[in-house]
Amino acid sequence: FFFLMIRRPPRSTQSRSSAASDVYKRQDMEQKQLKFVCQGGKEFFADKRIAQFSGFVSNIIQDAADDEIIPLPTIEIESLQFIVKFMEAHNYEIPKYSEKIRSEKVSENLPPIDVELLKEYDLTNLAPVVNAAYFLDIPSLIDMLSIRIACDFYIGKEAGSLEKLKKKYNITEDLTPEKEEELLERFPYLREYLLTNLSQDKCCLLYTSPSPRDRQKSRMPSSA
Repeated sequence: FFFLMIRRPPRSTQSRSSAASDVYKRQDMEQKQLKFVCQGGKEFFADKRIAQFSGFVSNIIQDAADDEIIPLPTIEIESLQFIVKFMEAHNYEIPKYSEKIRSEKVSENLPPIDVELLKEYDLTNLAPVVNAAYFLDIPSLIDMLSIRIACDFYIGKEAGSLEKLKKKYNITEDLTPEKEEELLERFPYLREYLLTNLSQDKCCLLYTSPSPRDRQKSRMPSSA
């Protein structure tokens, strides 16, 4: 089963001094690059401003030397390249996304720059990118990818929308209480999450693969 989670960074109002401090920090970060070693030992250099988006990277570099290498043995270099393109497309400013999915059309739910980034991606080749976003703790990218995936599973108000979706993904059986309990025992963290978020229209549950939130064992939905 696949659970989509829309997460939002906390909002805060900065003072002028704090904002000025952030400007200086940003200018300093622009002058530095970080070295990553991805899956297969492939090296990749990225702007240090990646830490503004990634909680993982931010924590790593707090006490690290300027020339320290950041190992990412489970992340493909292509996924990291996509992540950097995402940040560059937004000029290293963290984007905000709406929680409401309007339709099954990606262009009606995401800005043009994201639609352009995603034009060559489907549910299959997005899998490693989703895993990387969760591993690196990048809430804004998780939001964007969640919306992209949710578009494929959008259920409209029109009659037959659910049946159309089930046919699209060859879903031949409904979720039974026994199967649901089995899955909740298999992924215990989901029980608390569902109790918190199911009533807030932030979760999508379908008969697919395990959640990408399980970083090491995640898989994307398949049409088989």
